Amino acid sequence: MFASVDLFAGDDVVALSAVNVIFVQRGDSVRMQQPCAALTGSSCSVYEQRPAACREYECNVLQGYRRDDITLERARAVIERAVALSRDVRPRLEALLAAPTGLQDLARLAGLAAGPRAVNRMDRRSFPLLLAEVQADLANRPDGNALGEQHSQLLADANELYELLVESFGPGPGRSTQES
Repeated sequence: MFASVDLFAGDDVVALSAVNVIFVQRGDSVRMQQPCAALTGSSCSVYEQRPAACREYECNVLQGYRRDDITLERARAVIERAVALSRDVRPRLEALLAAPTGLQDLARLAGLAAGPRAVNRMDRRSFPLLLAEVQADLANRPDGNALGEQHSQLLADANELYELLVESFGPGPGRSTQES
């Protein structure tokens, strides 16, 4: 969802370096590239030393739970659905981008390199653009109907995942994302 996250004075870069977090220099600021290497499964391996941006971030699900707009059971169900979709969609979409169908050209147009972890490098701007380009490309091929049918569930699942991530795990109203 984010391409990188700001680091601030006082953030423990030693702990982050120990788990191979990649740092990116942007002008005078230092950011950690996403996906975060400290994430193991669904847990942060440097939780006690996590950066200030991570400590302060509250997604829509957490905000809703704190306001009693969403139950704990519903929050868990949303999280479980996002995790399940992510585990299912990522490898399938990466395989589609890397397949010898010419779709790797779409990945380059969207600013991605096809191949391992390409889907992880997408941000909120490039992901929907890439899905739209893939759908258009499949529809315009001579064998487009067959390819479209073959990949229709993947594209529907990828779109559902994107919408779920933005709506449920975005920063909430009035808070900015830290995209680059």
